[in-house]
Amino acid sequence: MRVSKRIISYQISGESILIINTLTGAVDIINPQVYQLLRGDFLPENPQIDPEIIATLIKRGYLITNEDREEQVLGHITEAYAKTQKRLTFVLCPTYSCNLKCTYCFEGELTYDHSFMEKKDIDFVFAAIDELRRTHANRKHTITLFGGEPLLPKTKPLISKILDEASKRSLPIRIVTNGTHLGHFTKELNINKSLIKSCQVTLDGPKSIHDSRRKSTTGKGTFDLTCLAVDRLLDLQIKTTIRINADLQNIDSIPTLFEFARLKGWIDNPLINFMISPVLDHSCKKSYAYFVPEDELVGRLLQVTKENPYLEKFLELG
Repeated sequence: MRVSKRIISYQISGESILIINTLTGAVDIINPQVYQLLRGDFLPENPQIDPEIIATLIKRGYLITNEDREEQVLGHITEAYAKTQKRLTFVLCPTYSCNLKCTYCFEGELTYDHSFMEKKDIDFVFAAIDELRRTHANRKHTITLFGGEPLLPKTKPLISKILDEASKRSLPIRIVTNGTHLGHFTKELNINKSLIKSCQVTLDGPKSIHDSRRKSTTGKGTFDLTCLAVDRLLDLQIKTTIRINADLQNIDSIPTLFEFARLKGWIDNPLINFMISPVLDHSCKKSYAYFVPEDELVGRLLQVTKENPYLEKFLELG
């Protein structure tokens, strides 16, 4: 029995190793004893491991019983991918301006640019979209509104026009917003809610943590406004992703945030899902004090979920 050569691993704690099968997509956490078993090229005779674990390792593709199996799986994946309808997403940024000054923002000084699209720019954008849809007719087409912050009071006429043009073409829309001005757009969102597939807002922890990281440009915390935005989206029956940008500053406060979400009635709401995403050093300047390598972050998250097992079914890593 051979050990797959398509395994990568990360030590995330003294007793836990994260392993990934890059062919099957399997992701698992194992102990050092099982890890030692997988370090060689072949499974030793009579390994001192529970047979159920061996069976699981085979099922997950870490152990190979048939020499041709991996090539067959690769062939099936390649064939399936070729048949899959690819997505073509048009990302529209009405402005790079933002009303927040988040401590870890990867866009930096770009958000100080207070220029905005004009309505004629949107005409040009949709002319380009129409051409790209013709030349990529076999793809699934979607629009994502991004920024800066796309939902600012000044962008309201632009957003209305974008939604109108998207509606004419039956183009689904996803919106990434900080939510602080979402109340200005309730009418537009309600009219077009069949078109809007989801909105993503960010809550980085309980109020004290969130407000220390995601402040307005005037220095005020935004936790209350963000929560109000989530409630408004749920009232409109719009699917909502609550993203948690995780690093050393807030990883341990996630259970407190989920307790708050439970009290709000968000946990059991089918319109809501939660996503944890690591704060990344896009600038490569190492200027943010709370950056943590992703494998270490997974280790910390594993510890948090061990201490709070109910979190496992709610968390999605992004």
